Amino acid sequence: MRHPYLLALLLALGWPLAARAQQPFESLGVKVEILSLTHGRFPEYFDNDSLRRIGSVVYDTRLGRVAYLLPPDSLLGRLESDVSARFVTVDPLAEEDAHISPYAFCRNNALLYSDPDGRKVVFAQGATAQFKREFAAAVKYLNAHGAGGMLANLQKSKETYTVGFGQIAEGAGFSYKDRTITWDPRTGTTTTDAEGNKHKLSPSNLLNHEADHANQYDKNPEQYQKDRNTKDDDYQNKEEKRVITGSEQDTAHKLGEVPAGQVTRNSHDGGTLYPTTGPTSTKPAPAEPAKPKEERKP
Repeated sequence: MRHPYLLALLLALGWPLAARAQQPFESLGVKVEILSLTHGRFPEYFDNDSLRRIGSVVYDTRLGRVAYLLPPDSLLGRLESDVSARFVTVDPLAEEDAHISPYAFCRNNALLYSDPDGRKVVFAQGATAQFKREFAAAVKYLNAHGAGGMLANLQKSKETYTVGFGQIAEGAGFSYKDRTITWDPRTGTTTTDAEGNKHKLSPSNLLNHEADHANQYDKNPEQYQKDRNTKDDDYQNKEEKRVITGSEQDTAHKLGEVPAGQVTRNSHDGGTLYPTTGPTSTKPAPAEPAKPKEERKP
């Protein structure tokens, strides 16, 4: 019967000591904020050694400066993964999904989810695994060409935006009413500018087009509604003109879909949808072979 009392005594003595260890400047009358995955909601304990090794840098946490640098080749022979691979910042969304470890990639299910930047993962209900893979491929493609800013900004929003599959007249669309981007990862569009130059825009470009609409609504909803309701003879409305003459051009040039000095189109109607071989391709998908006609029996 002595063991439970002994354990309680140890906990009672150890708790204040552990708490004091988390406040190294308490004796000087200074209380510092301790960074943790739960922002102080639950007790967490850390090794308080002042020297921390991050890659080839040894940082002194007590003095708040770099202590010294290791030789460039010191990591080649032996890699201390527990130190050099340590996370140095708190996951900004750790509290939103407390039941999921902030160190788990794609919620520990990379076959069903895509997580391009480590933040929100939101797909429309019923989205297939193939759609999620193709969306992830489009995001990776845009990021690799320096054109992923629209989706990255949308991920930082306090609101939740949904991406789902849909075959619609424009190949992609944005509904501000439910903050949903509808996108077909296998549909691109051919465009013709005022000079008669023809171009092909990939499904990734169309995704970025709609992400720009969503960004504008997220940051400036009143301006979005005003421009959307302001008619334009060439571009349907002022909001479409902003996107087509802005981000659509920028994306097309970065992806190499339109040569320098040319534009994608000079109106909203200057495009025709066509099936592509994939979300990042402008190559037309091969036509399906015609089914043989059934012979009628006499």
